[in-house]
Amino acid sequence: MHALAARLRRIASTLGAAPHPAVDGWKSPAARRVKSTLDGAAGAADRIAGDLAACAARLDRAADRVAAEQAAERRKDREGRP
Repeated sequence: MHALAARLRRIASTLGAAPHPAVDGWKSPAARRVKSTLDGAAGAADRIAGDLAACAARLDRAADRVAAEQAAERRKDREGRP
């Protein structure tokens, strides 16, 4: 789970670092539609990057909980407790 979380963080970092296209000089109606589409895609990339980073954090916490539970079970087994 930690490895998957690290991979998600790398993907989120790549998405978050993507430059937003600068096309402010475009004036035609078609250019405005393209600019709107590009702006929307850049915004979506930022939102998805945040979602992926949050997911990675949840995976890390879950992995830590699983590891702690497994360690507790191993201790119980060594001590012969049910």
